[in-house]
Amino acid sequence: MLGELISELRLQAADRIRNPLLGPFTAAWMVSNWKLLAVLIGSSATVEQRISIIEQNYLNINNLLIAPLLFAIFYALVLPWINFAIQKLQEVANLHRRKHKLEVDTDFLVASVARAEAQANLNRILTKDQLAREQQDEINQLKNELTEMQNLAQTRIAEKEAELEKRKQEYEKRAYRDTSEAEKEKQKIEALRDQLQSERDKARYESERVRAELEHKQREIEKSLSDGFAYQLAESNADFESLLMSKRFRLFYNPSMGLDQSKNIRFGPGGKISEGGNDNENTWRIVNGKLELVQADGHVHSRFFYLPDSQMFIHTGDNDTKSIRGQYIIPDGK
Repeated sequence: MLGELISELRLQAADRIRNPLLGPFTAAWMVSNWKLLAVLIGSSATVEQRISIIEQNYLNINNLLIAPLLFAIFYALVLPWINFAIQKLQEVANLHRRKHKLEVDTDFLVASVARAEAQANLNRILTKDQLAREQQDEINQLKNELTEMQNLAQTRIAEKEAELEKRKQEYEKRAYRDTSEAEKEKQKIEALRDQLQSERDKARYESERVRAELEHKQREIEKSLSDGFAYQLAESNADFESLLMSKRFRLFYNPSMGLDQSKNIRFGPGGKISEGGNDNENTWRIVNGKLELVQADGHVHSRFFYLPDSQMFIHTGDNDTKSIRGQYIIPDGK
């Protein structure tokens, strides 16, 4: 019976403590009246003396009621609103942080797409350029074949003409002495004339064939160069320099890592890099219509094509460069 009573009292006490008003009130009351509790529980004085001390010093309405009640009201009614306001501010900050990260990721994706398109254009340009070079090599080979063929034909024709002239002279010598021999010699001369004419016709036919093939190859090259894949970096080095110094760019020096390994870069006058320079990207210059970033030791660190349509610089991938392949530069726009 007594155990049930104690258990019931414990449950009621726990309910009171968990009450949103009574719990904070109790805690605040104990803090405000800790001296009273210390005298009541820990003093060695008699009960009458302790009661007298408490009545004289610690029976204060502010400590006994007003301060704990105000704290309980603040804790129960005002503090939740403060927590709610803090939570809303945190949510706003988190939302802005997520939006900023999304914008950064979006910018990187847009730059990646533009880079992929520019790389595809560059690949088409290089492919066309390679095809044009191969066709030009074929033309040069055909020209060499034509020259050799003409030289060989002229040699053979000259040999036939010399033999024909020799036969004529022999025929003239024999024409007065031996008619039958002269007739045979005449037939040989006619045969030589036919062979000579055949050689001339064959040489003319081969020359015309090779010349027609040369003209066809030349037209293919001209058409290839007029298909819109050819590009021009700038009208002059001065125009190219003005473009580079007119804005700030972003260099992706390790493209596989995205924005984490990129930096702003500015091209200053006189080949100086006024922002983003280091021992690798120490100075810049234009060589054969390409942008070169030069190391402090004078070696070429990176070399770039410029694609006007996408306003991007794409790494040439040349073996003499020291940088990571696939680097690219885009306008920063800031």
